Amino acid sequence: MSYAIRPATIGDIPHIVGHREQMFRDMGIAAEFGTMAAVTRTWLAGAIPDGTYRGWVVHRAGTPQAGAGAAPDGGDARLVSRRRHRAGRAQCRTFGQSVYAGMGYVVANEPMMRLKL
Repeated sequence: MSYAIRPATIGDIPHIVGHREQMFRDMGIAAEFGTMAAVTRTWLAGAIPDGTYRGWVVHRAGTPQAGAGAAPDGGDARLVSRRRHRAGRAQCRTFGQSVYAGMGYVVANEPMMRLKL
């Protein structure tokens, strides 16, 4: 059987998200994979159709085998920046709260740290 390469479509989002998760797992990077997957799925749903994300899928007999993708900074850089910023904020809220809580910070109207002196 031979392999073929084609541009990624929104139908490939589950495969792209799964490959991305596996990449981080293979590198031994701990993450909130469920949250990361949800944020990535949402972002890709807009980024693939508008060209913010460009990906390619290698498949054999219609089954994805591998892929690659990039988010080039072409087009409306402000739009790309806003989307990345929103996605980053969502990830930071999820991942950052436990990190800061471990250092003694608490959720408040202003940043504050509670330390026993």
